Amino acid sequence: MWVMGDVYAGRFELVDLVGSGAHGSVWRVWDHRDGGYLAGKVLSQADSVAIVRFFREQGLRFQHPHIVAPLGWVGEDDRVMFTMPLVRGGSLTTLLNDYGALPQRWALAITDQLLSALEVVHGAEVVHRDIKPHNILLEPGTQPHVRVSDFGTAVSVADDSPRLTRLHHVVGTPGYLASEAAEGADPDPLQDLYAVGVVLWQMLTGERPPRLGTPAVPVDLQDTALGGFLSRLLAPVGSRTHSATEARRQLRIVPAQAAHADEPVEVFDQVGALPEGWGPDGPTPAEPGPIATITPAAQELIPARRAPRWPVAVALGVAAVGIVLLVVAGVLLFA
Repeated sequence: MWVMGDVYAGRFELVDLVGSGAHGSVWRVWDHRDGGYLAGKVLSQADSVAIVRFFREQGLRFQHPHIVAPLGWVGEDDRVMFTMPLVRGGSLTTLLNDYGALPQRWALAITDQLLSALEVVHGAEVVHRDIKPHNILLEPGTQPHVRVSDFGTAVSVADDSPRLTRLHHVVGTPGYLASEAAEGADPDPLQDLYAVGVVLWQMLTGERPPRLGTPAVPVDLQDTALGGFLSRLLAPVGSRTHSATEARRQLRIVPAQAAHADEPVEVFDQVGALPEGWGPDGPTPAEPGPIATITPAAQELIPARRAPRWPVAVALGVAAVGIVLLVVAGVLLFA
């Protein structure tokens, strides 16, 4: 079992535990080689499926401001650590639990950022397959900034590369699955767009989506531009918005609710303060202890130091040596 202060591969030191789940624990770690704090997910090598998924995720290193890109991995003993940027604001699930329905400008901004990320992902002929609030991380602040995470079940649709799941096997989270995906259809980028529609519906209503079936457009949004945009994302596959790029184009012409009606929203830092002994630049040196001082009253209680006796002893020794030399000299003179 790994604890605070342990160092992986001579490089990544465990600072504090951020969270834990069925597939491992997530730590804030300090990179002693390159400097800086990262998130490190520690898995047991016995959890082979989770490890294979993380290795697959390592091959999908999208460089995009709204995607969490894995950085690398190290193994030691029976554990494997995967490192990634430390996103401090928690997930969209946390924000929805805090605020319920979000202001329209927040919901639309987050949707646009998700679509921006999916433009890159789909452009690489990859389907995420698990877009949901739990996999949408946020940076702290008063303006929305999300990052799509967890590409462990993502799959390439460009070739016939091996997959972790069998063909026609359902992958995803109930409530965010398009009907064709729930029926076992092959992965398709349109299924990610449906999931974005469900996430948008959840941000606008503050409710959890039904596990089965498609959520209905809220009554107050019907016959509005936003309602039409949402319905096209949630439409059956033949009528659904056909790409993330097209969805972003449609979103630009959707007017948001007046800003003055918005409730202030803030994403708070969910990671917490650094533990003792750590600072923004890494481990902090130990402070020197207090210097002892002696008051005059205490000084009087200390016995006076006796003068050292070694000077007297040296003088007597020198005198003795001198007398011996004189005696020897006299003997030699009168011999």
